[in-house]
Amino acid sequence: MGFFPFYIFLEVSVVMVCASVTSTEQAKLSTPRNIYMNSSNMKHYLHWDPILNDEGTVKYSVRVQGEYERIQNTDWTYVDICQSITAHWCNVTEEIATNVQYELQVRAEVGSQKSDWAKLGQLFNRNASILTPPAVKFHSLGQALTLKIEYLGRNFVYFVFYWKKGAEEKVVSKKMNRGDTIFHLENVEGGYEYCAQVIAHAVPISRNSSKSTVVCATATGSGLSSLTIGLISLFGIIVGLVFLYAFLRYLVLVMRYSCCPQGKIPETLKEPFSSQKIIRHHFLEDCEKITSIEPSHQMTCEVTAQDYSDKTQFL
Repeated sequence: MGFFPFYIFLEVSVVMVCASVTSTEQAKLSTPRNIYMNSSNMKHYLHWDPILNDEGTVKYSVRVQGEYERIQNTDWTYVDICQSITAHWCNVTEEIATNVQYELQVRAEVGSQKSDWAKLGQLFNRNASILTPPAVKFHSLGQALTLKIEYLGRNFVYFVFYWKKGAEEKVVSKKMNRGDTIFHLENVEGGYEYCAQVIAHAVPISRNSSKSTVVCATATGSGLSSLTIGLISLFGIIVGLVFLYAFLRYLVLVMRYSCCPQGKIPETLKEPFSSQKIIRHHFLEDCEKITSIEPSHQMTCEVTAQDYSDKTQFL
C-alpha cells in the first residue's frame, strides 16, 4: 500500500514537469525567418519576415560580427539604430565598413520574451553589392549644356562620356571629383546636338557600374565661345560700374549745391592763379635780397685794396 502513493506522487511530478516545459516552449518566441541581405550601390539592408503574435507588438534587434571578431570569438556589435525596432528591415551600411566577411543575426522580442538569434544564411561581403548605373538628365540653357547625375553616395565618383551627334568617334571622357553630381560640357557649339553617358565607380571596392542610358540635348544660342561670352560679360560689368560711379558723383554734386548754393564770386577772385607764378615771384624776391647785399661786398673789397696800397707805401 505504501508503494501506490509514491507512484501517484511520481506521476504527478512528471506531469507538472512536462507542463512546465510545455509552457516554457509556448512562452518562447519563434525566431525570425527568411533572412536575406539587399545590397545595392554600397547600401546594405538586412531583411526578414515579420512575426505574428497575439500577445503584443513584436520588436527586433540586430547585431553584427566582423571577420576578426569572429576568429577571435569576441563580442558582437549591436546596431544602434536597430535595437527593439518594429520594422522588419535594418540599415547596416555603417557597420559593414571593410571588405571582409560579416555575420549578421536578428532576434524577436515581445516584452520580456526573446527569441533565439537567427543568422543570415551565409557570410556577407560588401564586394557583392550590386552596382546600378545612375540616372542622368540634361539641362540646356542657351548654348550651355549641364549634366545632372543621380547622387549614389559619398563612396562614388563618376566618369562622363559625351560627344557631338554625328561624330561619335570623337568621344570626350572626363572624371568628376568625388561627391560632385553636376557636370558642364566644354567647347559646345550652338545649334548642335550632344549626347552623354555616365559610369559610376565605387571607390571602396574598385568596381564600376554599367553605363547609364544615353541622353541627348541640343545647344542653342549664337555660337559664341565661352571665352567670348565671359569677355562680353566682363566688359558689361565694367561699363555698368563706370555709369554707377558717374551717377553717384552727379548725385553728390546735386545734393551739395542743393544744400550749399553757389554765391556770386567777385571779379578779382575769378582770375586764375598759378602755383608756378607764385614760385617764380618767390625766387625773384630771394634774388633781390641777394642783390641788396652786394654793395657791402664791394665795400669790403675796396677796404681790402686800400689796406694793401698802404702796406705797399710803408714798405
